[in-house]
Amino acid sequence: SSHQSGCLLSPTAAVSRGSVYSEMKRVARLCGAFPETALRARRLLEKRARGSETSIRKGHEFDAAPLLAYLHPLVGSPKEPGDVRIGQFSHGQSNPTFTVRWDGGAVVVRKKPKGALLRGAHDVAREHAFASHLRPLGVPTPVARALCEDRAVLGTDFWVYDYVQGRHFTDLYLQAAPPADRPALFASAAAVTARLHGAPPPVALVDRLGGAPKRGYLGRQVRTWTKQFGAADERLGEATAERGVAD
Repeated sequence: SSHQSGCLLSPTAAVSRGSVYSEMKRVARLCGAFPETALRARRLLEKRARGSETSIRKGHEFDAAPLLAYLHPLVGSPKEPGDVRIGQFSHGQSNPTFTVRWDGGAVVVRKKPKGALLRGAHDVAREHAFASHLRPLGVPTPVARALCEDRAVLGTDFWVYDYVQGRHFTDLYLQAAPPADRPALFASAAAVTARLHGAPPPVALVDRLGGAPKRGYLGRQVRTWTKQFGAADERLGEATAERGVAD
């Protein structure tokens, strides 16, 4: 995809990535002895959080007309591009995710990236299936409206779900939240995690994914993501293998 090709690093860039990796290791070492110092160091390495939405970014453009024609009977949105505002979430997702807003409503459109993709990656149908299954079980997943596998609409598969207005926290310490709100936020996160772990998975989807999970979860994760990492960026994979990361 355009995103994947943009990740290919020149030798100079690979060296730069290596220096960042060294800084990350230094931060990791600090975490054990000086948690607060490590937190400040991590913030220095992170970019300032951008707004939650931007205009559609370069490489993610699409013709809005087919999408609006699809959405009109589904959610009642206007057909004319001039009557809607389309934005793109700026962070927090591996699949391009857009907002479609109009007077009186808003939905989210989450699609696969363009171009050749790694096997099993960016499966929006899987996301749609899990969201549809988990919400009736009390897990607060998005209200799924539809899964579209007609590539004539956006060029790739996508799913549509309701937009929910809320606060967006990028800091796990919740320093942007009022102190009085933080206990309830942490308690809510814990309760949702418990409900998620207590929910049975959808049988049909588990079968499609190859059956119930086997033992050795961590080992499978390491093997799978090592392969994905190398396939996504051969040169970066070779550079990290030399540092012993890909073993």
